[in-house]
Amino acid sequence: MENRINNSGDKLRAVEIAIAEIVNGAEESTAGGIRPDLEPYGGTGDVTFIWGDKKKGLYHIGYRRGPDVVGNVIKAVIRGKIIRNSDVKKTVTLSDNGYEAVLSLDLHGTNQTWLLTGWKENAPDADGEVSTQSDATQTEPTFSRSDLGAGTSKILNELTREVNNNT
Repeated sequence: MENRINNSGDKLRAVEIAIAEIVNGAEESTAGGIRPDLEPYGGTGDVTFIWGDKKKGLYHIGYRRGPDVVGNVIKAVIRGKIIRNSDVKKTVTLSDNGYEAVLSLDLHGTNQTWLLTGWKENAPDADGEVSTQSDATQTEPTFSRSDLGAGTSKILNELTREVNNNT
């Protein structure tokens, strides 16, 4: 029998664990059962977060749009409303508080729901605004796993307080 997560606190904990695994070096990690509402669209209730590259995943979001956007996109994954889906691209777009997250409903032909990209609505990319932990050694901006951990932890802590205050 499938284990379902029914309350926001459990969803947050599942996402915190997944993000912590990525911050600690995993290429991907899955938060189980956090979005069962995606199943009618062909997805799964589990959402996989991938570190990715310049074209997809958490790295892509941080690199293009800045570390704060990553955390807010993750909030959209947790509690966002479905605003559109594409059967052709096999994606669902979620929106929460001015941020959008795009989830892909398959990965190389397999039924796996994962975070593809996300952004702040009506905001330009943040080229040149992301940072490294040391002096620049390249001309492009970078986004590091430690940037992900710091910004995302803060935003998830704020979300935890919101959940606790609303229950």
